[in-house]
Amino acid sequence: MHIEFKPSSDFNNVKINRAPDGAMAETFTCNINWGENLDSRSYVKCFSARKIMAISNEITGYILAKEAGLPVPEKCALIALPQEIKDEFKSRSGEECFEYGFAMMMADGSTPNAIIKMHSPDEDFANSIFMDALNKWPQTARLIAFDEWVANEDRNLGNFIITPNNNIVVIDHSNLPCEMLWECDDLINEKAYTNKLVLIYELCKVKGRSYSIPDDAFINKEASHHALILTSSIAELEAWWDYLLDQPRKAKLKDFLNVRANKARTLPYNQQSGLRMTA
Repeated sequence: MHIEFKPSSDFNNVKINRAPDGAMAETFTCNINWGENLDSRSYVKCFSARKIMAISNEITGYILAKEAGLPVPEKCALIALPQEIKDEFKSRSGEECFEYGFAMMMADGSTPNAIIKMHSPDEDFANSIFMDALNKWPQTARLIAFDEWVANEDRNLGNFIITPNNNIVVIDHSNLPCEMLWECDDLINEKAYTNKLVLIYELCKVKGRSYSIPDDAFINKEASHHALILTSSIAELEAWWDYLLDQPRKAKLKDFLNVRANKARTLPYNQQSGLRMTA
């Protein structure tokens, strides 16, 4: 199992501080007992009861990304929240907090957003740190293929972590597929959804230097593994979906992922709309 289930007693302490880049959820820093000799520094993302689907999205994204071999936080869990977090959530949002949060072990490093803030007003220098790391990263094709498969339209500068050795860790999948509170009709098997990582490559130019995404052949090679990844993950995914999703959404999400995993995209990846399959 990739996702643990933890009681609130596994919180070692809670710091009622909103984590940076936690735009889509109330995100708190904390220490969680992940096991002997494991780093306890963590984040926990909290959502209102009406946004419980965001936790399902996070779990779906984490399981599939980890199974795909993408670098994600070492540990994640659905964890029962202590009363102090639920009270703080309500005081900030005015809504009742769902009783469980999505917790992840902290990865060393900074998001590109944090780097830009740190080096402001020298935004070119900050952008060059991220784009140079991204350009040298061997898993860019894998991440583009992954985001295309799961219709992740929210790959932004707040959900990468650049580690001290210039590796990259990917986080934050609460908005996949499509958006946080998706409906069955939003999941169109043959649709080419916006791939923000492709747009980052196209739009981010540092001192006149442009960057190019990997060749489509490399991206398609990564996409060819998706059917096997889904097969090896589906039992754990369905166990969580049974708890967090209604039956129509569960059935639609399973079909959506299965069809897209088994039908390779033929539309060039730099085209951001239309159908995945060219005539």
